[in-house]
Amino acid sequence: MATLDAADRLDILELLGFYCRCIDTGLWDELPKLFTADCRIDGGPIGSYEGTAGVEQMAALLKSLPHVMRHYVTNVAIRAEGNTARTHAYVLAFTGPGPGQLTPTTGFYEDELVKRDGRWLFRRRNILLDLPRG
Repeated sequence: MATLDAADRLDILELLGFYCRCIDTGLWDELPKLFTADCRIDGGPIGSYEGTAGVEQMAALLKSLPHVMRHYVTNVAIRAEGNTARTHAYVLAFTGPGPGQLTPTTGFYEDELVKRDGRWLFRRRNILLDLPRG
């Protein structure tokens, strides 16, 4: 079974956190740099996206929303698989028109990561939000 050292685990945790920071603080040009060129995002209510152009499209959509967003990621489980890793994390996202008007949403992030040129990147991101059905 493959293992990850402490530095890899910290780098992965930073990747998960920086993804949230990019969205929450409008670092839209940085977001595509967190993904491989052949990535896929299954974003539930925000759609599915492939490749760098897809991440840029998702970033443009999120940028256009008249919402404040704040994401918190916790209970991160990391499993090594050769030169890749898989993560499962809980997400708590607050969204709304402005401070004091944010509504919480919970869910999970399931990721497949790959280390390229010394950096961990998202290859697959599955966003599973606990939204009402119907």
